[in-house]
Amino acid sequence: MIIRIKKPLKDNIINNLASILPFLIIFAISGGVLASSVLNRFDLLLRGSIVAIPGIFAAITLHFVYGSLNEREEYEYSLVKLKEKSCIKLFIIFYLFSIVSLAISPTRSLLYFGIILLLYAVIFIQIFTKSSNHHIILFEIFLTLLNLIYGVTLKYPLYFGGTDILGHMFLSEVTFLSGRTIPIDLDGAYANFPLFHILISEVSHFLGSNIQFSYFLVTAPIFAISIFFIYFMMFSISGDRRVSLLSALIFSSFGVTIYSGMYVVTRTMAFIGFAALLYLMYNRHSEKSSLFKILCLLFGMFIILVHQVSITQIILVFFFILFVEIALEKLMPGQKKYISQTYILLLLVSFIAYWIFVSHVFTEALVTSYFDSTNYQSLSMKSTIKAGNQWSFILNSIDYTVITFLALVGIGGTLFGHKKNYLQVFALVSLLILPLYIPTPLQLFWNTMTFFRFDRLMLLVSPFMAIMMALGIIYLMRLFQYKKINKNYFYIFSLLLLSILIIFSIISTSPEPNYGVDSERRYFTATEMASFNYVLNFVPYDSPVHSDYFARRYIPFQKFSQTEALGLPYYNGTFRTYLDVHNLDRTDGYIIWRNKAFFESGLRVGNGKMVDIRSDNQSEWNSVKAEFEKKNKLYSNSDAEIFR
Repeated sequence: MIIRIKKPLKDNIINNLASILPFLIIFAISGGVLASSVLNRFDLLLRGSIVAIPGIFAAITLHFVYGSLNEREEYEYSLVKLKEKSCIKLFIIFYLFSIVSLAISPTRSLLYFGIILLLYAVIFIQIFTKSSNHHIILFEIFLTLLNLIYGVTLKYPLYFGGTDILGHMFLSEVTFLSGRTIPIDLDGAYANFPLFHILISEVSHFLGSNIQFSYFLVTAPIFAISIFFIYFMMFSISGDRRVSLLSALIFSSFGVTIYSGMYVVTRTMAFIGFAALLYLMYNRHSEKSSLFKILCLLFGMFIILVHQVSITQIILVFFFILFVEIALEKLMPGQKKYISQTYILLLLVSFIAYWIFVSHVFTEALVTSYFDSTNYQSLSMKSTIKAGNQWSFILNSIDYTVITFLALVGIGGTLFGHKKNYLQVFALVSLLILPLYIPTPLQLFWNTMTFFRFDRLMLLVSPFMAIMMALGIIYLMRLFQYKKINKNYFYIFSLLLLSILIIFSIISTSPEPNYGVDSERRYFTATEMASFNYVLNFVPYDSPVHSDYFARRYIPFQKFSQTEALGLPYYNGTFRTYLDVHNLDRTDGYIIWRNKAFFESGLRVGNGKMVDIRSDNQSEWNSVKAEFEKKNKLYSNSDAEIFR
């Protein structure tokens, strides 16, 4: 490869950046290899291969993509000779089969996942049929994402994901029973951010159903609506329906999207507001501009009131876009701008005022935490980053190979081929935020991922990744045309990449321990729920109750000002105190032991912090078992036991 720098530099700075991008990719990869060697961490080198290998392939591919983009001949899509009606019929048949597969199997089967792959393949092909109808395709993507979400949340007795669902269900229950927002003494972090819990309680009241069913029933379609926002945002910029549909399809196949659809909590709802804001921002110059500006204000207030800290991260993303818009406008006068500086300033002032004058309890706690000097003394790696578990990380992250490859091809192709086009703004923003999405050194450290919550930025930046990946596929199509390669090979290659993305996205987000690697079951079984109900019905309130981390999130421990008035159960303990299996002889009160989960993948237990105890550690298990035999067994079923 030869670097061709165009002059004058100012007029061609974006094109020149695209020209050197392959070399920047190789340089970044070489730096990562050198750093791993200096640190003598071969495991970090293996982790980095998830992005290094596709990065190298992307750099090579970009060289040929640039060659195809230099040709000025008219470009047309390589469409498939298949009627859309045939695709629709296939979609309906496969969709019905997926529902039957879910119904006849106690868990999601491999057959079900195979059918999901076929659904995505049908939609992908349908996008490139001659008479494709974007309304129908969007609805199919919406239904497929709902299938993946409901296939977990409505199939298993109680899916809990990262366990925040359990806490939000309880807060929604309090809102439902009291008819007002939760009191400060129950949860100071959410007392002044009540919209989500009001929504769930209102749906429960309207449907006459319990909180759990209402929660999962309504949150899935609300989240899946984000697909429409992303499609219309991309279409307003590009004017290309096929690339916009492809963006929506790829977004729906991301692991972070599938997981967030199942695990809808307050920050997920804030993302819905963000997706709506993006759509409104990029359409505020339309005929309905006055209405869109009013809706921008309403969605801004919604984001502030639905989750405490998401607004700060959303403003950060808007600052990225605004920075790139201003920079490109300076370099290329006449470049269109969409993000309103006045609106961003209004959002900034609004949330700061709300934090200071209304939610001051939360603000004081947040300031205390972030001004604690011990959190800044040194960088510390996350506890999950250790030598020995790199292979499970690689298997759970293979989907990022496809994301890295297609995103880099899309970014480079857009910078090189879309001169003075707003898509270049998206490309530069995606290049800046790419380290926040794919595995990079930023994701190694506790300080960045846990303390500053960079992990939560992944969902916010995923629409930009999806758009760049969609453009990457289009550039590959053009490259295949330029090289006069049969278009069938392009579709085979693209479907292979899409299949890898979907399969490993599902694996990485699977709540079933038999599909994930070193994973824990992220749902309670019906018999485990029966053991919890025994505690709620027969164990006296205010009694000490001990269990593993997941079970303790289900049992209400906190007594607050309205507990007795609302008739809610409460037990003696705190959220941060776990079952100390090494001191069972000194453990007073009741113990819930989920034996099935223990033998599946171990349990998170410990005194003051989470540690794992696993059934394959025979000596440790024998010691724990001997202590349990000394206690009175009050309740037992196939999945759990209760001791005293």
